[in-house]
Amino acid sequence: MATLNVLYAALFLDQLAVGIIIPMLPYYMQAISDDPAFYGFIESSYGLLQLMSSPLVGRMSDRWGRRNMLLLSFLGCIFSWTLTPMASSFAMLFFARIPVCPPPAYVRMAHLPH
Repeated sequence: MATLNVLYAALFLDQLAVGIIIPMLPYYMQAISDDPAFYGFIESSYGLLQLMSSPLVGRMSDRWGRRNMLLLSFLGCIFSWTLTPMASSFAMLFFARIPVCPPPAYVRMAHLPH
């Protein structure tokens, strides 16, 4: 039961980070470039990369175990949420958002029975 509570706390903290960073992203984009197409590219690339990475994350969790993939996904989120506010160019912001794309698959992994 304690491990389940730790998992739910980690999921809550990640979703809290999403709720903080995503509303601030347009302001970061405006500081980097005035072109709204850049914001659309960043948000659409997130969905595309998530679509492409979900089967890969599933295969990796089958091979290395669900717990290891959850840990790797959380570390990717921490890395991405740390780099996103520090982005000073469009390319840096794009590459800072890449590690956060596979982790939403861990939400599905966390709720599946063992």
